[in-house]
Amino acid sequence: MAHWATARANIAVQERFNVWAGVAAGRRLFDIHVLPAVKQSGFILSAGLDFRVFENVKLKASWSHSEERPNFIKRSLEGALSIRF
Repeated sequence: MAHWATARANIAVQERFNVWAGVAAGRRLFDIHVLPAVKQSGFILSAGLDFRVFENVKLKASWSHSEERPNFIKRSLEGALSIRF
């Protein structure tokens, strides 16, 4: 059996600017290896921000770091432009 927990916070710094952070921890988060869940513990850390440039245009940036035992590591840095029509 695999158990996990997550938490995330979003802070509206001002009307156009948001900052968020999150964490997840538990077993079998990615399920990379064919091992029992008890041998696949890990965590995920993430953070990001978004800025509304115009009414329908947003810029976003985020970072994450993940690890799952015995030997899986994932790091990411992402950026995005969102245009709503």
